[in-house]
Amino acid sequence: MFPALLIIFSDKVRFPIGINPFEPGIWMFPILISNALIFAIIILNRKNKLPQMLTSLFRFFLNFEISHRMALVLIGVLIGSYIIQNVGELYIEETWPDYGAVKLGLLKFSFDDLTIGFKIIPTIFGYLSMEIFGTYRIPSFIASIFCLFLTYLVTVQISKKRFAGIIAIGIVLQSGDFLTYDTLITYPILWIMLYLLSIYFIFKSLPLSAISYTSALFSHPLTPGFLPFTIPFIVLLD
Repeated sequence: MFPALLIIFSDKVRFPIGINPFEPGIWMFPILISNALIFAIIILNRKNKLPQMLTSLFRFFLNFEISHRMALVLIGVLIGSYIIQNVGELYIEETWPDYGAVKLGLLKFSFDDLTIGFKIIPTIFGYLSMEIFGTYRIPSFIASIFCLFLTYLVTVQISKKRFAGIIAIGIVLQSGDFLTYDTLITYPILWIMLYLLSIYFIFKSLPLSAISYTSALFSHPLTPGFLPFTIPFIVLLD
């Protein structure tokens, strides 16, 4: 809803002043309206104020579930289709304006003069990817694949429904933002994978969750801003 706020957090050098961090984005009102409608329907359903046909439809979807085997098959089909459709991007050089600076930093990178910073982890993986595979994009592509699988796992932990996890993967796969940044080294997606992994580990092992979140800190400067969103998942444990 506030894209300028994210820009300021992620790039204070180019946007130090003169920008309103709380300027509404074009999606602000659609998000507010759609969420208001969804919560209104949920409340009316809980109070049995909806027509019987809608109530029966909601009950069907809430009770519908798929088997573990079917879930694995669908995950394989969805992720496999994603891999086939996007693997061709891996050896196409990026054309983003910031790519030149990122590439220069990767060319200058050396383990003998290692400087710890917010993007040290994607820098290391990008450097190794070029040395091994001849392209910088491999780590982001692998991270995107894991993001899809982690989306399923986190959704299942929250909803206790495998079918909801499959729907969640489908939503991500139709996202223009995900498909734009999924294989980039200029704006690597690795930090999102590590953050999702930290959310999943909240339900499995809090120490591992802390390690994963710390790793995300060294992958992108936006990570601290996502800490408040972690709190509800910790509350769910109770």
